[in-house]
Amino acid sequence: MQAKADHPSRSSILKASLPGLSPHKLAAASVLVSLIGLFSACKETSAPVDVPPKPILRAASPTSISGTVASYVETLPAVFVHDANGQPLENIRVIFRLTSGGGSISGEETRSNAQGIATLAEWKLGTAAGDESVTATAGLVSVPFFATAVAGPPVSVAKISGDNQTAPRGTAIPIPLEVKVTDAYENPVASTVVIFTVEAGGGSLTGDNVTTNSQGIATLGSWTLGAIGDQSVVTTVADLSPLTFRAHAIEPPVPCAANDLKASTPVNATLTEEACRGGDGRGYDAYSVTLAGGSDWRFKVTSNDFNTRLELRDDKGIPIASNREDTSTNNSVIRAILPEGRVTLVVTSVDPSATGSYEVSYTQERDGVAGCEVSVARGIDTNQNVTAGECTPKDAAPVDRYRIYMSAGSSLSLSLQDYSLSDNRFELQDDRGNTLVVGAVLNYVDSKLAFTAAVAGYYVISVQVYEAYLLSVR
Repeated sequence: MQAKADHPSRSSILKASLPGLSPHKLAAASVLVSLIGLFSACKETSAPVDVPPKPILRAASPTSISGTVASYVETLPAVFVHDANGQPLENIRVIFRLTSGGGSISGEETRSNAQGIATLAEWKLGTAAGDESVTATAGLVSVPFFATAVAGPPVSVAKISGDNQTAPRGTAIPIPLEVKVTDAYENPVASTVVIFTVEAGGGSLTGDNVTTNSQGIATLGSWTLGAIGDQSVVTTVADLSPLTFRAHAIEPPVPCAANDLKASTPVNATLTEEACRGGDGRGYDAYSVTLAGGSDWRFKVTSNDFNTRLELRDDKGIPIASNREDTSTNNSVIRAILPEGRVTLVVTSVDPSATGSYEVSYTQERDGVAGCEVSVARGIDTNQNVTAGECTPKDAAPVDRYRIYMSAGSSLSLSLQDYSLSDNRFELQDDRGNTLVVGAVLNYVDSKLAFTAAVAGYYVISVQVYEAYLLSVR
C-alpha cells in the first residue's frame, strides 16, 4: 500500500517564512491568509452583470380624448418605451393607473412589445360628466392621458321655474319658464332643442325655440297671458314626454282711482258709461277699503236700476270673495272673515251695458257663519259654533261652509280644533259641493287638511261638527 504524500501545513509554511512569531500570532496570520485566498477565489469565478438601459417614455396615442359617460374609450392610452438612442425596449414593465374621475380600467400592468409599445387593455368612463385621467409609468418616468366624459342623450326633462303663476291678462308672467334636460345619469345635456307651445288660453310666446345651455337649462323668452282664466304652455324635447306649464290670467288691478270707503258710511253713486271697463266689457266702480283687525265683515250694494254684482280683490287684482253669480239680484252681499289690511271693493253689474244709481257700504259684524256660508281668506283664525238648522244638513248633521278663492298652483293649509270632541267631518269641496279632499283626524280634537289647486276658482271648506270649534286658514 502506497503511503500518503506529506503536504506541509499552512502553519509550518508561515513558521518557516516568519521565524520568531509566537504561537498565538502565528494562528492569527494563518486565518488572515485563508480569508485572502477565499476572496481571491470568489473574484475569479463571478460573471459580469448587464445593467439595463434607463427606459424613456413618450405617448404613442392621443393624450386628450373624449367619450360618452359610462362608455368604453375607443382609442386606448399607449406609450412607446425606448432607450436614450430612441431604440425600442422590449419586455419593460409599464403600470397604468386611474388617477382621477369615476371610471375604471383593466390590464393595469403590462409589458412593452418588440416595438416598445405598451397599451392599456380597457378604460371605461364614469357616469358623471367631467374630466378623468390615466397615467402610464415605467421606472421613474410617466405619461398622463386625459379624457372628457360628456353627457349621453337626453332621457329626462324637468321643470325648473315658472309653473303655476298668476298675472293680469295681456301681461307677461314675471318668472320665465325654465326646464332642465338630463341624461340617464342626471348629467345636464347641452345643445338640445326645447320647443314651447301655447296649449290653452290664447296667450303668446317669444323665444319659444330654445337650445339648452351648458347646464342643460332652456329658458323661454316670455309668456304673455291671454283671456281671463286658466292658461297652459306645453314643452317638448325630442321624443320625450311633454311637460305642461300652467298659469292663470286675472283681471288687471283696478286702473281707475279707487275712492275711499269708510266702514258704516254708505256711499250713493252712479254707474255710468264712462266707468272703468273690465276684461269682460262691464263697467265698474272701485272703492279702497281698510280693514282694521281681523273680523267678520258685510259688504253690500243695492240698486233699483240694474242687477248688481260685488267683488273683493287684493292689491294684485286677485279675487278674494264675491257674491254668488247663479242669481240675479238688485242687492248683492258678501259676508267675509278677513285679516286686517287693504282690499278693493268692485261694484259692477250683471248686464255689461247697465248703468244707474246704487248704494254701497260695508260694516263690521260678529254673526259668525250665520246664513250657512261665509267667504274667508288666508291668515284668519276664527272661533265658530255650528247651529242646527242654519245650513242644509249633510248626513243629518249641521255644517258651516267657507268659500275661498284659489289661484292655479296655490296651496291651502287648514286646521280644525273641535272643542266638542265630536266625530267631526272636515273637507274641501269644489264650488258645486263635490268633495275633493277630506281632512285627516289626528285625535278627538285636531284635524288637518292640505290642498293644491290645479284650476283657479272658488272652493268651499265644509266643517261638520256638533258644537264649538276653531278653524285656521293658511
